[in-house]
Amino acid sequence: MIFINLLGDIAILLWSTRMVRLGVSRYMGSRLPEMVGRATKNRMRASLTGMVIAGMLQSASATSILASSFAKQGAISVTMGLAILLGADVGSTIMVQILTFDVRWFAPIAFLFGYIIFVCGKEARTSELGRAFMGVGLIILSLQMMTSTMSPLRNDVAFVGIINTLTEQKLLAFVIIAFATWFMHSSIAMILIIIGLVTGGTISLEFGLLITLGTNIGASVIPLVLNLKSSPEAKSIPFGGLLMRSLAVIVVIPFLSVLSGAFQQYVGNDGFSVALFHTGFNVLILILGLPFVGAIAKFCKRVFPSRRVRKPMGAKGLKKEYLTVPEKALSMAEKEISVQAEYVEEMLSAVIQIIKKDDYKRIEKISKIDDYIDALYEDIKMYTTKITSSKMTDDEARRATNIITYTTNLEYAGDIIEKHILDMVGKKIQNNIVFSNAGWTEIKSIHVALMEQMRLSILVFSKGRVEDARQLLRGKEHLQSLEHQARELHFERLRDGVDASLNSSALHLDLVQDFKLINAHLCSIAYPILEKHGALYSSRLK
Repeated sequence: MIFINLLGDIAILLWSTRMVRLGVSRYMGSRLPEMVGRATKNRMRASLTGMVIAGMLQSASATSILASSFAKQGAISVTMGLAILLGADVGSTIMVQILTFDVRWFAPIAFLFGYIIFVCGKEARTSELGRAFMGVGLIILSLQMMTSTMSPLRNDVAFVGIINTLTEQKLLAFVIIAFATWFMHSSIAMILIIIGLVTGGTISLEFGLLITLGTNIGASVIPLVLNLKSSPEAKSIPFGGLLMRSLAVIVVIPFLSVLSGAFQQYVGNDGFSVALFHTGFNVLILILGLPFVGAIAKFCKRVFPSRRVRKPMGAKGLKKEYLTVPEKALSMAEKEISVQAEYVEEMLSAVIQIIKKDDYKRIEKISKIDDYIDALYEDIKMYTTKITSSKMTDDEARRATNIITYTTNLEYAGDIIEKHILDMVGKKIQNNIVFSNAGWTEIKSIHVALMEQMRLSILVFSKGRVEDARQLLRGKEHLQSLEHQARELHFERLRDGVDASLNSSALHLDLVQDFKLINAHLCSIAYPILEKHGALYSSRLK
């Protein structure tokens, strides 16, 4: 039963550290990426920035992942990313230092203060700060529970036997602790557990220092594993951090006996000695490693060489030998446009799901589809232009014009989604912006209408029927009406002071405007078809 209670206490500790990290990151919103983005002028500034961010998030791993994502985008170099990581490793030890003192009195204050902020906060972002304070209170409470749970273990024969075995098998203990830290995804929690074991006399101070080094190695593995499928630049930063920590461990291990003796003589408090050693170890890596981050970055680039950027595959069915046969060549170009249209439809369909689920990871995947749309556009445009150099009938010339016009408008639609809508959605997720219920219903209604327009647009292009073209233009007017109505209702909510509408106003208005603009591009194919049949004016009258 003791072990079940202990696992429960550890679970509360892990959950509470996660609460602090999420609360602070959501409160800071886009300011965290901005801080990383500004930390590129010099190594010292980068390391200080990493120290501040990790101190707030209480997670060097989260800061490392943030730096890796910037390196992946090319916003910062691997060298600056490593400098940020070195500072982050020091910053993440702040909470450990604080919790080695008797701060039990702060737990009820943190709970009370956090609850008041969470309930009374007018903005969702402010409420997240309350969540962070509640998390701090839970950390203190979980540590008290762990201390109480672990006290009887000192007299437990089985537990003492396991500890004695690990004390004799130091390499095994080192590996187990490193793995446990990776599994828990929290070096802070593991260090606090070690402090509890040392303070309670369950393990010696020297052994505690040894497994503290194991915890540092395990913590370095976390961001590396999370970035294994990422770009070479993103992998290089956590790999460089792991490399520097591993070298430092090799240097420090022979002196653990001397260090433990010095701590016992001059510090006296074994729990605080572990925390001091944990911070000092990371400060040592920062001091010794910062001058060499450039050289380490070069080595990491050799281990993870940059991949060649391959041009997205364009149109595969455009045969050069048919360029002199306009009828056949135009049919091939029209088939490739159907592929391009399917890509646009996929992007457009995914947008609403990303917004609904706040699926930040999917943004990059969907964004890459625009590269294929652009590649198809270039190939179709060039191929169709070459067809026009051959002798064509009036009908074939009209088809060629429609192909170039439609592929261009599809490319414009893809650009709007990739360069504007997905960028806005990313900021929405980072800043924890929430639409009002009425606003979200309006956005979904416009999106449903736009998806119908997308499918009808493809049909109009492929079949060229007059009635379908008329229906497409009627759909355009219907969507414009929905957009106008949504705008007016949104302004009414702003006048009524609806918080969600106030917070999401710019995003709401830009999103419906972009949907309207995409619809205009999709409907462009209807005009030449109606004009060809002399039905353009009558269609407008209807």
